[in-house]
Amino acid sequence: PVFSLPDDAGNIVSLSEFNGNRDVLVFFIRGDFCPFCQIMLRTFQKERNRFVQKNVVMLSVSPGPVDINKEMVKKFGLDYKLLCDSTQQIMASYGCHDATDKRVYKEGMPIPGTFLIDKNGVLRYYSRADKAEEAFNPSAIFTAIESLN
Repeated sequence: PVFSLPDDAGNIVSLSEFNGNRDVLVFFIRGDFCPFCQIMLRTFQKERNRFVQKNVVMLSVSPGPVDINKEMVKKFGLDYKLLCDSTQQIMASYGCHDATDKRVYKEGMPIPGTFLIDKNGVLRYYSRADKAEEAFNPSAIFTAIESLN
């Protein structure tokens, strides 16, 4: 699904702006409190140059407000966009949301997930927290990226 969300600087980023010219890696996180998500953010930051070399835009999506996302970008030294989905509607549209788990957010709990969308808008790869080993080792994502080129 297409979306437009504010980034950590408050600027609106739309998935559609990459149609036709860039592949996009979208990954959903639970927030700054989640150790798994912190590792995921750092892992993708560590691999950032490989994504850039393949012309892949990285967009992370968090339920946290813009100011919390801004702090995470600074804390983890992220060189990619961290978008704010405070209503978790986009997360839900990607199947990355558990509305029954209200431990942290009244809207429910995000489910970490990774989606590779090619420049034509076709989903080429996805993984959710139930396949957690892939979040720590993005080699499967790079295999999918190689199949695009």
